[in-house]
Amino acid sequence: MPRKLRPESQCVHGGGRDASPYHAVVPPIYQSATFRLEQDNRPEATQGKGRHSVIYSRYTNPTLWHLEEQLAALEGAESALALSSGMAALASTVMALSRPGDWVAASKGGYGTTSHWLQHHAAATGREVHLLPNLEVETLDAAGLNGAGLVLAESIGNPLTQVNDLPALAQWARAKEAKLIVDATFASPVLHKPLELGADLVVHSASKYLNGHSDVIAGCVAGSKALIDTVWDFARVQGCCLDPHAAWLLQRGIRSLSLRMERICSNSQRLAEFLERQDEVSSVAYPGLASHPHHARAAALLPKGAGGILSFHLSGGDRRAGLFCRHLQWIQEATSLGGVESLISAPWNTSHAGFETEERQAMGIGPGCLRLAVGIEHVEDLEQDLQQALQASAY
Repeated sequence: MPRKLRPESQCVHGGGRDASPYHAVVPPIYQSATFRLEQDNRPEATQGKGRHSVIYSRYTNPTLWHLEEQLAALEGAESALALSSGMAALASTVMALSRPGDWVAASKGGYGTTSHWLQHHAAATGREVHLLPNLEVETLDAAGLNGAGLVLAESIGNPLTQVNDLPALAQWARAKEAKLIVDATFASPVLHKPLELGADLVVHSASKYLNGHSDVIAGCVAGSKALIDTVWDFARVQGCCLDPHAAWLLQRGIRSLSLRMERICSNSQRLAEFLERQDEVSSVAYPGLASHPHHARAAALLPKGAGGILSFHLSGGDRRAGLFCRHLQWIQEATSLGGVESLISAPWNTSHAGFETEERQAMGIGPGCLRLAVGIEHVEDLEQDLQQALQASAY
């Protein structure tokens, strides 16, 4: 039996080999909406199933099979499911694994679109939504959560880079007979594997680090076969299918994931240290800094690196932050993250635009807050770009 591959090799070989008669080194794209019924796939079609037989691409597709095998290998999961976006993966998972009356707990300071969906859409279906100040065990205890429920945690928070104590959350959820779902988008499977830390399922916006080239919208969820089959059954009737060409591009991106994350983490650490030394920067949030409140936790849970996202507050408020962004020459102001290029954004007009100023400030997102998604460029070019923008935006 072949030995288990290390993560760096799983990025390259985790999807297995092309099983067609042509033995392509790069598996082909099966750009077909439907497939002819034959003896091998007719029974599942007759039963209205179709996850494990090729029938119709809303159910699955051979290109997705290669990708999902690779995702499962990277996460150390029994099964994985690729979907049309990160929000499709998250929403399908929550809806498939909960019922009206069940509670769902998440951090108020997490990704703004997740919070919006929970408050305005999941809650409208009868889910009891609790957006808490944080996901420390003490906060969960104080919320008085009882009965069936889900804890929805981020490995690294968006945008303030809080690091959740996943082993403690998993233990708490098990004691409550609840499930822990971890959004590990900011960490990627290279930096840690939430399933090994006790999570029931892990989700990603695969548009970000997994793809790594800012040219695909996709999502995924991984875990036990029983849970993934449940999510698949919900997602297929919601039309959350991923296009085969996007799946092929995503798998191509994953092949360089390990190398990209190594450079991104190295660059991020140096830029965080640089920004922390600047008088015009009032605070920097990056788990790799000793000043970060979860630095010790990050060192234990993210030993390969603290990720590629850092946030900081500029003196001069949002006006100064806007000037700063417009003076950057190579770092581009844009939504999203995880690509080879460095991007910067202001949470108040992107990820957390749906919140009032007072709500953002309560989360720690104050005036002049910027989120920097670090890419793979030479770190000295990035540092010089930040330096000249600080000088040019001073007033």
